[in-house]
Amino acid sequence: MSTLSYSYSERVVWVDELGAEPHPMVHDLCGPHADRLSVPLGWQRRDRRASAAAGDPEASGTPGASEPPRAMVQTTLFSQSREAQPRSA
Repeated sequence: MSTLSYSYSERVVWVDELGAEPHPMVHDLCGPHADRLSVPLGWQRRDRRASAAAGDPEASGTPGASEPPRAMVQTTLFSQSREAQPRSA
């Protein structure tokens, strides 16, 4: 199992090991779906699972040193989604 998170502003999708806590802005995937995940044109797929770090030819992408921690991405995405909601008068 894996967890998918993303940033619209950066056009990046991260695939991580399964997250311990649920969050409204991430999605859990089974292994085969995480392995076959494709992203829209112009986006980057960053696979940060152990299988990708071990050089698994089926995993694409590598973690970058400048990537924010997963928890930071999740918090930022959640904050952005709340700001985008219309406010009632």
